[in-house]
Amino acid sequence: MVLVISAMSALIGAAALAGWVRSYWIVDQTRVQGWKTDGDFARWWLKSDRGSIGVGYASFAKSFYLSPYSAVADYPNGFVWQTWKPQVGDDEGAAVYKRLGMDWNSDAMPGAYHTWTVQFPYWLIMVLASLLPAKWFVARRRDRRLVGFDLAPSPTSAASAANAAPPA
Repeated sequence: MVLVISAMSALIGAAALAGWVRSYWIVDQTRVQGWKTDGDFARWWLKSDRGSIGVGYASFAKSFYLSPYSAVADYPNGFVWQTWKPQVGDDEGAAVYKRLGMDWNSDAMPGAYHTWTVQFPYWLIMVLASLLPAKWFVARRRDRRLVGFDLAPSPTSAASAANAAPPA
């Protein structure tokens, strides 16, 4: 079971690496959005941009999206996937956590809308995903040494392999 979980963790790390590289060429945003039963409009999104991945939520009140200044009424329901080229921004002077790829934001206007976003760097996901496979590898290596089987070459192991009888 530990092997399966470690393999899944390694796959997550590999997917994070691929997403990290892709995020510098293409911005991906996946949204699920639609009208709630009370008439409000809600949207969840997942966005990959310039080395980080973020999740967010927005809810717009009926009174807000019916105003002439709102484009919410034109948004389609369901699943939406968009891609575009990333904008190169000036990170100079930004807080350290933002330069590392982390960010969070919350905004609200009572009676109109509420929105929040959380953003994490891909490198953090890769580090966390590599902990379990690394622990498994170290434990497996230690177990092999305890039973007298070591993968590291030694003078005696090479000699014994050379003197072994050929298969019949």
